[in-house]
Amino acid sequence: MTTQASLQDRFREWTVSQELIAPGQTTLLAVSGGMDSMAMTWLFHQAGLSFAMAHCNFSLRGEASDRDQRFVEGQAVRLGVPLFLEVFDTRAHARRHKLSIQMAARELRYHWLEEARAREGFDRVATAHHLDDAIETLLIQLGRGTGIGGLSGIPVRNGTLIRPLLFAGREEIETYVQQQEIPFREDATNAQTRYLRNKIRHHVLPPFREAFPSLTGTMRHFFQVMQQTADIYQWTIRQQASHCLIQGEKELQVLAAPLLLLPRPGVFLFEFLKDKGFSASVCRDMVNSLQGQPGKLFESPTHRAVKDRLGLIVFPKETGGRKTEPVQIGPGTGRVDDGPDTYLFDRFAMPRWESLSWPGDENTVWLDQDRLVFPLLLRPWKPGDRMHPLGASGSKKISDLLTEHKVARHRKKHIKVLVSGDKIVWVAGLRSDHEHRLRPDTRTVFACTKASGKPEKS
Repeated sequence: MTTQASLQDRFREWTVSQELIAPGQTTLLAVSGGMDSMAMTWLFHQAGLSFAMAHCNFSLRGEASDRDQRFVEGQAVRLGVPLFLEVFDTRAHARRHKLSIQMAARELRYHWLEEARAREGFDRVATAHHLDDAIETLLIQLGRGTGIGGLSGIPVRNGTLIRPLLFAGREEIETYVQQQEIPFREDATNAQTRYLRNKIRHHVLPPFREAFPSLTGTMRHFFQVMQQTADIYQWTIRQQASHCLIQGEKELQVLAAPLLLLPRPGVFLFEFLKDKGFSASVCRDMVNSLQGQPGKLFESPTHRAVKDRLGLIVFPKETGGRKTEPVQIGPGTGRVDDGPDTYLFDRFAMPRWESLSWPGDENTVWLDQDRLVFPLLLRPWKPGDRMHPLGASGSKKISDLLTEHKVARHRKKHIKVLVSGDKIVWVAGLRSDHEHRLRPDTRTVFACTKASGKPEKS
């Protein structure tokens, strides 16, 4: 049986070995008033650590919830530490966001704790999850299907959130609370088996413990091994991502050549793209497409991926629609918003030719305003369009120009051209027209800028 002193010593050793709390740091403890959170509070108090208490009243159990709040208020006074309180209408939040009550409470709790931590200047938020919570979480993850990350249980640290009791099992905490005579509130819902976690706690784990009396110690070692394995796994993913991915301003390019050299390339691709909503099965389909013809499209709820000649280009789905009808640009037009793109227009007196400082790239072009026929038209390019690119000996199809500039196939349809009379004077973000270039006798410059950047290349 673990003694009071040994649990306190192990708490100190754990927080140091896991680098959870540095000297001088302050921690905001999430305190429900239950046994686990009150044990955590006493451990912090007896270790002489700087902390405050935070309590969420979820308004789910009527007067019992209010009694929990009053109890925590009294314990904060007893220990002489600050207390931060928040009362939530959890059921209303669940209805508004179409969440279960448990998920709504969890969302409200973690959001408020981090908000309070940042606002009040604390370094960490601590919750009282312990080793048995991690075992229950593992069984839930196994039932739902999980990978290496799920097998490592509850993380000890997640950003500013720490879990300083994960070294201890429920029985050890109960013994400590009894020996210290620590007061706590019992939540009656912990005994209700309509919740999945309670079913596992009361009906699944007891037979396991009977069959494996050393389960707590065994699982403590298992989680340590799995966390180390997960660290190595994630390190490998990051290393290979640096070889396989090129991050653009808006798009992510996945290079087929290095990806296909990896063992289980579908697994690596899933790890690269899971934060963009792509499932493991879709990632396997993507890998199978890499040796086929360009153009195949894959979708997740938030992103699209298209096969191109070098691999895959992944980009967010557009939330703003682009204009398909021509937009008139007069001499006084200043701005046109077109979905995610913005076009800016300006005019100014021609500087002295010898002191002229030219734009740095084709996102901005300067045209001779006196040679333009207003109103200009800003429209999508179409097959058969031609222009005389600046510096070229003759005209060229816009389609050939886009190919030369290696504009990604899925981006070609978004390219706009600026038309003066029957002449294309600018392929936005790529090339300007030779005939309407600035000359020493130009009097007024008409400046055009595509503010969202160049079309990304394949």
